[in-house]
Amino acid sequence: MKRALQGACEVEWQVELPGSLPWWRREPDRPLDPTPSAAWIDEQGVSTGLSRPRVAPAVFLETAALALGLDPVTLTAASSGHKLTRQRTLVSAVAIERWWLRPSELAPLFGRRNDVVSRWVRWGVDRRRVAEEFREAYEALDRHLSSKLPAEDPRA
Repeated sequence: MKRALQGACEVEWQVELPGSLPWWRREPDRPLDPTPSAAWIDEQGVSTGLSRPRVAPAVFLETAALALGLDPVTLTAASSGHKLTRQRTLVSAVAIERWWLRPSELAPLFGRRNDVVSRWVRWGVDRRRVAEEFREAYEALDRHLSSKLPAEDPRA
């Protein structure tokens, strides 16, 4: 131990100023990559993002099913299967994450409990983060719905 301490006093870098030590060297400034074009508020106070009006849950599900090439009855039927569960996961995640619908609004339409729909959403959010194919389908469905769904009548 004593020899190690004495050896540390004899290390050649010990007399150097901190800026010249290898671990203190300045890294040159690097240009920041511009962030991807995201929605923002323009000069008029209007969002440049996709328009997502409040829609009735039944209208949302019907439009989403048709966008995916499914019969709305098939999407909400009691049957199951890997492909159908994936589609329900996709629709539920988009509905709740992007369209402000709630599991309690979707669950009766699917004939499921709220926790089942919440689980689909959780799976969808996880898949969107890690699976490029799912993320592309998610974004495509959101864009399609944004262009097709009418706003709910606020007087209703």
